[in-house]
Amino acid sequence: MGYFEVEPVLMPDRLADYLAACKGNVAKQLLRLCPYLSENLLSPMECIMLALFSLPFPYGGFACGPFKTDYKIEFDDRAQAISGMPHAVCDAYQEAARFDLEYNGELGHTSRRGRIHDEKRNTGLITMGIEVATVNNEMLCDMEAMEALAWRIHQRMRKRYRNRVDARRKKQEALLNALRACFGLKPV
Repeated sequence: MGYFEVEPVLMPDRLADYLAACKGNVAKQLLRLCPYLSENLLSPMECIMLALFSLPFPYGGFACGPFKTDYKIEFDDRAQAISGMPHAVCDAYQEAARFDLEYNGELGHTSRRGRIHDEKRNTGLITMGIEVATVNNEMLCDMEAMEALAWRIHQRMRKRYRNRVDARRKKQEALLNALRACFGLKPV
């Protein structure tokens, strides 16, 4: 299974220009997202995932950033031998944690060939000491599951996960729904 070459779905400078022209509190809140975004986000759901994991706690995020997106990791000889692949491309790689967050939508990941490719890729990354977690749409809407994953990333960064924000779950859900609205998706 190969990768499709597509244009990024979101460019931070284009989003900032758009939001600056918008009126209302939601636009002003979302304008604060721009410094946390990457230019290599290839799908709306990757963008939402990255924003949730990158943004600070007070915004409803999980404060796990920074991430490198669409990041290529060359495999060493052992990882190549085990995976049969020369490298992996990570959706969102947190370098300090040696952690790869992958968003798996329906396209390309549900076929037998796609699942085999993903398994080989993940095996190569694990051989290199990189932990891999896969997020799908259902998990992305489950803030408890997302927070558990954020806790794991913090642990791998050798940091304590200390989200002491009042009404944190409401802020997380509000952020998720605001991000979904940016792409014309229904709230959860």
